[in-house]
Amino acid sequence: MSSDYLGNMNQQYVQSNGERWKMRISPRQSGKLCVVLILLVLAASDRALAQEPTVVKLEGVGLSSERLEYIGKIVQQDIDDKRIAGAVSLVIRHGQVAWFRAQEMSDREAGKPMRSDSIFRICSMAKPITSVAAMILYEDGKFMLDDPISNYLPEFKNPKVLMKTASGVPYTIPASREITIRDLLRHTSGLTYQWNSDLGPM
Repeated sequence: MSSDYLGNMNQQYVQSNGERWKMRISPRQSGKLCVVLILLVLAASDRALAQEPTVVKLEGVGLSSERLEYIGKIVQQDIDDKRIAGAVSLVIRHGQVAWFRAQEMSDREAGKPMRSDSIFRICSMAKPITSVAAMILYEDGKFMLDDPISNYLPEFKNPKVLMKTASGVPYTIPASREITIRDLLRHTSGLTYQWNSDLGPM
């Protein structure tokens, strides 16, 4: 499954720059990219939130209905895996609502179904905004997802991994590879916070 299924951007563009879109990513990674797009749209579109929108025919706004169905499938996968109780996903293109779906429960324990106007608590909004900005640069061919971040931040060259012995005394060993841009986008960089007790005195 290639990343080009996220949207039928411009067919001529995809064909003429097809090499960029052959990077393979997993459904879970793709799901996170979809969530990023969804959160940005929800934050930016007052009109969509003000009233129940009318969903237009996808082909009329340059999107593929088959590809957008992946959003629902990926969200349902996380629901079935008990990672989330439910979700509302929304995609807008050219000012038109192309996808709008509420799935499963807003409160699993209470048996309360998810509604399209359910209210969510959203934190760390800098992350989706930054991720969307990064993906715009990726679409423009400015970098590849598996580029080491040391290409841009030399301080991250030759990273080390924190290890902890049975006695609780931590030590470091060289990492098997460098942190990539893909790692940053999917939260697998291994970076942690200074209040992590496993780090020991700093």
